Amino acid sequence: MDRGDLATGIVFSVANPFGLAFWTGVGGGMATVGGAAPALYDGSVFLAGFAFGALVWCLGAAGTIG
Repeated sequence: MDRGDLATGIVFSVANPFGLAFWTGVGGGMATVGGAAPALYDGSVFLAGFAFGALVWCLGAAGTIG
């Protein structure tokens, strides 16, 4: 059964231990900036900004390489 490139990428991403360290660090930083009780809005804005930055980076890198 051929799982394809996307499934391979998902497996490698989930198996990567550095993801846990990264998101733990990001969570600690957000807790420091957001105070003791950050609102849902704070996390949503951060994740939207992070996703937008990742998208811009991916498109820019692909455009440069292409």
